[in-house]
Amino acid sequence: MFKKWKRLSSRYRLKSRWITIRQDRVKTPEGHVIPDYYVREGKDIVTVLAVTNEDKIIVVRQYKYGADKVILELPTGFIDEKSPLAAARRELLEETGYKASHWRKLATVLTDPTSSAMKRHVYLAENARKVSEPVQFPNERTKAVLLSKTQFLAGLKKGTFKSQATYAAAALVIARGRIF
Repeated sequence: MFKKWKRLSSRYRLKSRWITIRQDRVKTPEGHVIPDYYVREGKDIVTVLAVTNEDKIIVVRQYKYGADKVILELPTGFIDEKSPLAAARRELLEETGYKASHWRKLATVLTDPTSSAMKRHVYLAENARKVSEPVQFPNERTKAVLLSKTQFLAGLKKGTFKSQATYAAAALVIARGRIF
């Protein structure tokens, strides 16, 4: 019933360390030619739902330039390592100053299948403990915030979190009967 589209041509419109935009000319199975289908290429991403020994969920408060807002979200970042788990461990430590002793991969999902093949690897990290202060980069200033499970769930219900990754990770944890 569904068939793949045929790529007729491609050209890169933007290439940077963080993102690449490709313009494709494609033909659908029905014969329609779409001259300017844009595809975002980039590194895969990790998101971590971390829980402390005291049953607190670790979220990050930070300013996001693209949204022009200070938001709360789960620790999230690009994968620079070969292993998504290694990236998840690094992101948790860098953004929050916490390390966890028990890790479980919840899922790998597509970030935006309409315009990208980039993947998000979602992890549950348990028994997290503070070992340092968050690493502060010029383009990323973070503060770890500890929320009770009740506070976290209330934030989900009220729309407090603005990142889709936070909702996806929470849904995966809840669906598996973990944490809540």
